[in-house]
Amino acid sequence: MAAGCVYVVSGLPRSGTSLAMGLLEAGGMPVFSDGIRRADLDNPNGYFEYTGTGSLQSDNAWVHDSVGKAVKVISPLLRYLPSDLQYRVVFMRRNVGEISLSQEQMLRRQGHPVGKNSGQIEEIMRAHIDQVEIWLSEQRNMSVCYMDYKWVVGNSVAASRQLVKFAQLQGDPVEMAEVVNKSLYRHKVTDG
Repeated sequence: MAAGCVYVVSGLPRSGTSLAMGLLEAGGMPVFSDGIRRADLDNPNGYFEYTGTGSLQSDNAWVHDSVGKAVKVISPLLRYLPSDLQYRVVFMRRNVGEISLSQEQMLRRQGHPVGKNSGQIEEIMRAHIDQVEIWLSEQRNMSVCYMDYKWVVGNSVAASRQLVKFAQLQGDPVEMAEVVNKSLYRHKVTDG
């Protein structure tokens, strides 16, 4: 692991960020999480979240405490990370139709209403991801490893190898890959 670096796992909610956090942890990376949000039916292996991330825009001083660790930061909040630190960002990509289905299922399970304009929401998600990727390419203090959720699930050993190399982990990619539970890939959309 690179000294003085924060390892950020990012992407849209429901894009596989918790899976990436689990892989990093299995590879020997300490995780910066408070454990307040517990595992549930939507994320049976846990969320790996730190509550302070939600208020990153108004308070980002805590990020300095996460140096040398993996922390999950959803993509809309990346721009609020302190600019005086170095970052290695694992950015999860996933078909926006699958993200939308997964979010709808989670909202229903929690008893929240679900909107009917998923096509418009998916368009907004695509535009957001395009903007974030452009922004990431302009950041001199961030290296980025893009990973596709579907590919990670189907090629867990290769994905683990990629993470070992990118995050300079000591973990065994074959053992790390055991974190991936293919049965949790429940919301699939055929690309096309």
